[in-house]
Amino acid sequence: MNAIILYATAIILKIKPSCIRIVLASTLGSIYAIITYISEIPIYTSAISKGILSIIMVYIGFNPQNMKKMWKQILIFYLTSFVFGGVALYLIYVIKPQKAMTRNGMFVGEYVLKVVFLGAIVAVTIIKISIKIIKTKINSKDMYCNIKIKLNGNVIETRAMIDTGNLVKEPITNTPVVIVESSLLYDIIPKQILNNIEKILKPLIIRKWGNHGKKSTY
Repeated sequence: MNAIILYATAIILKIKPSCIRIVLASTLGSIYAIITYISEIPIYTSAISKGILSIIMVYIGFNPQNMKKMWKQILIFYLTSFVFGGVALYLIYVIKPQKAMTRNGMFVGEYVLKVVFLGAIVAVTIIKISIKIIKTKINSKDMYCNIKIKLNGNVIETRAMIDTGNLVKEPITNTPVVIVESSLLYDIIPKQILNNIEKILKPLIIRKWGNHGKKSTY
């Protein structure tokens, strides 16, 4: 179940997880579950210990590069866990397995494996649909912001749309790109250059990177 939740989190976040990391993180979660089941020590069932466990599992499973990514992954991990748990509990209630019981806040016993897999599928579907609905409901005014374009001491202020669906990056340096109308830059870049930018840059790119996309010594 831990592995399924971690994989579901990766699917929602659109990241390619490492199988080894997922196994290690889910194994840690399973060890904690076993300790919680056999131990009556309050520290193992406290909210703090569960929160620390979640952070460690996410860090092991996805190896976030910065704090912002880590907290986003933790949020989606919890969201997936809550939805998955709710769906699984409902399915257990519907199927009504005779040997299922609760101990230290956990469901234990024998119940059909399809509850786990079906619960994961339904949970991921619900979350992805919910995220899509939320994105479409965002007010259009929240999709725009004021920006400043600076070049050689000259500044141009304009409005830009925040592109949430296809963040454009320059293919060589992987630097984020802002796309603007060429006429907007007439005050800081000569018109002759802007109107012939493709003719000017094309031979330079070919000479620098070569016909096969490999950087030359030029």
